[in-house]
Amino acid sequence: VNLQLVVEDVKATEEITKEFTKTLEDNKVTSGKIVSYFDISIAIKDAKTNEKLGNLTELTKKIQFSVAVPEGIESVKDGFARNYYIIKKHGDKVSVIDGILSKDGKSIIFETDEFSTYALAYEDKAVNNVSVPQTFDGITNVLVFGSLAIIGAAAITFYFKKELENKDSYFQSLYEDR
Repeated sequence: VNLQLVVEDVKATEEITKEFTKTLEDNKVTSGKIVSYFDISIAIKDAKTNEKLGNLTELTKKIQFSVAVPEGIESVKDGFARNYYIIKKHGDKVSVIDGILSKDGKSIIFETDEFSTYALAYEDKAVNNVSVPQTFDGITNVLVFGSLAIIGAAAITFYFKKELENKDSYFQSLYEDR
């Protein structure tokens, strides 16, 4: 027995596009764009005659796949981050698998244990880590309390200076009286 991994491009039908788009939206991917459809299958062949005996549709453990990022996808705009998703239809069940962009940025990596129809989708979301400019909203409080502190210090200084002058004049009058 020989096994042959077969990945084929699939032409999207209106029905599968609606079904995959609804599944994305159900998974809170509201502005996702589907960019390609493909089938993954494992063909079981007779080792001697190469005759196809059937397809393997499921495994007991997941294996990793890598799908090329289509060349026609627009680049990510400044201030946005891109998330990739793989939509899988296996039998009557449609689900979303997170895809991870490879280090070289040329392919999307995902794991599956089922072989069926898939689609590659992405969604761009605004990045929230925009720096906030200094607005000086609290400067009024600083100015008011700073001014009050300066006025208070000046009043205390003036008071003690007057007290010292009064005491000096009192002692001076005592000295002059003798």
